[in-house]
Amino acid sequence: MNKQLILTLILCSIIVGLPNIATVDAEEWVEVASWNEPVSKSPFIVDYVDWKLGWDFGKAGLGTTYTITLFDESNNTIFVKSGYVSFTQKTKGKYTHNVSGLYSVTIETVNMNNFEVNFEVYVIENIDSIPEFPSWIILPLFLTATLVIVIFRKSLKKSGNYL
Repeated sequence: MNKQLILTLILCSIIVGLPNIATVDAEEWVEVASWNEPVSKSPFIVDYVDWKLGWDFGKAGLGTTYTITLFDESNNTIFVKSGYVSFTQKTKGKYTHNVSGLYSVTIETVNMNNFEVNFEVYVIENIDSIPEFPSWIILPLFLTATLVIVIFRKSLKKSGNYL
């Protein structure tokens, strides 16, 4: 067999397998924890690898400063977000993380204007984030392995060392 025929067969097997790729369009995000008042080292557990820490200080009142600190289970700081609520400062955001486990969060707020400080900090996780082996890849792997074996046996047969 020549190389062009082998490459054509491999390409055809991949093209035939591509329409069978299962895609997950829907993600199901579930709230793990939420806070609307300052906390110190509030623990939470994330069971899935795809999760986000989100915050919204848009209703916190002008002049509010805030700090969100995220710790892992070894008490190492892995994320810090500080901000100031003003007309121009962005007060919403999300931090994406991809390791499950035990975490804790500290939220500190200060308002110099004696406004009521309203905010929301939350943790959500994607419960559809389970990595899977793509089933479409089996056919191209078997075809490739078969072609390699056939070529190997033919080369052994030509050299006289046929098994």
